[in-house]
Amino acid sequence: NHLRGMAIAIVGFVNALVSFVVQFIFPWELATFGSAGTFFLYAIVGAIFFVLIAKIVPETKGLTLEEIERKLSRKRAA
Repeated sequence: NHLRGMAIAIVGFVNALVSFVVQFIFPWELATFGSAGTFFLYAIVGAIFFVLIAKIVPETKGLTLEEIERKLSRKRAA
């Protein structure tokens, strides 16, 4: 709980940064790769990150913040 404010700020910054980068390079990608190539590239990147997140991030559905903290602390210590 004590890190929640900092984590939300970092996530907000990263989200804004990624949005800026995508908007900045999107016209170049369309001109270089065309519509199909651009969206195929985004699909590949999305699929890669989907697999990584599924393997790295633990399931937290139905857990309290304290249970999540214990679960993540054990994982880091191991």
